Amino acid sequence: MLVAFRILRDVVVYRIRNHEMANVASSLSIMVAMRLEWRDAAVRFVFSMALNAAVYLINDIFDAAADRVSENKDACKTAYLQEHKREAWQAVGIPVAIMVALGLVWNHELLVVLAVTSVAFVAYSAKLKRVAFLDLPTIFVCAVTGSMMAFPLNKPMGWCLVGLLGCFAMCFQTVQMVRDHDEDAAFGTRTTAVALGTRYTMWLHRGLLAVAALYTSLWVHRWVGAAMLLVVLLPFDAKRATVHWSRLRLALGIAWLAVVAWVLWKGSLHGVLLDLPGVVSME
Repeated sequence: MLVAFRILRDVVVYRIRNHEMANVASSLSIMVAMRLEWRDAAVRFVFSMALNAAVYLINDIFDAAADRVSENKDACKTAYLQEHKREAWQAVGIPVAIMVALGLVWNHELLVVLAVTSVAFVAYSAKLKRVAFLDLPTIFVCAVTGSMMAFPLNKPMGWCLVGLLGCFAMCFQTVQMVRDHDEDAAFGTRTTAVALGTRYTMWLHRGLLAVAALYTSLWVHRWVGAAMLLVVLLPFDAKRATVHWSRLRLALGIAWLAVVAWVLWKGSLHGVLLDLPGVVSME
C-alpha cells in the first residue's frame, strides 16, 4: 500500500509543479461565481482534487510505455510506474474511494459526476487520445464532465460555463499535439496533428479559438467573446509551441476571469442569445 501512496503522491506533485491541474482552479472559480454555500463548495473542491488525481494517474498508467521513451518525462518515475502497475491501479482506488464517500454522504449528484467522468477519461486515456479526429471531441467531453462537480446539475448557467472550458480544452490540446507531433509520429501514435501535419493543425487551432470566441459571445458574454477574437492573432510557431501555450494560457485565463467576475457581480450571463426572452432560464 505504501507503493500505491508513493505513486499517487508523485503524480499529484508532478502535475502541480507543471501547472497541469488548472481545472481545479477553474472549477473553484465556478463555485465562487455561482455563490455556492461554503460547505458545499468545500466538499466539491475536495472532490475536484480527488478526481484530478485519479484521472491524471489513469492517464499516466495508459501512457507509461510511451512516456518511458519520451525526453519530456522523468524516466525513473515512469519506469517505476510501469513496473508497479498493479499498485498504480490500487492508488487510483484511493481518490475514487474519497469521491464515493463524498457522494454518498453529501450529494448523490457527485456519484453521477464520478460515473460519467470515469467513462469519459478511461475511454480517452485508453484509446481515443490516439485516434485522429476523435481525440479533440473526446477532450471536450472530458473537460465538461471533469468540471460538472462545480455546480448543481440543474443550473443551466453552470452548463454554459463548463461548455466554455470544453472549448478551451480543445484549443490547448491542439497546441500540445503540435508540440508532441514528432514524438507521437515516431512512436506510432496517430493524433489529429499526426494525421493533418503541424501546418494544418495550427490552422485548426485558430479555427477552434474562433469557435471558442463565438461560443462565448452567444452563450456567456458577448463582449468578452468579441475580445477573444484577438487571441486568434497570437503568433504560433510549431518549434515554439511551449511559448505559445504560455501565451494562450494567459490570454484565455484573463478572458475566463472576466467572465467569472461578471457572473459574480451580476449573477447572470450576458450572451447574445441569452438576452433573448425565454431562451434559457438561469434559475
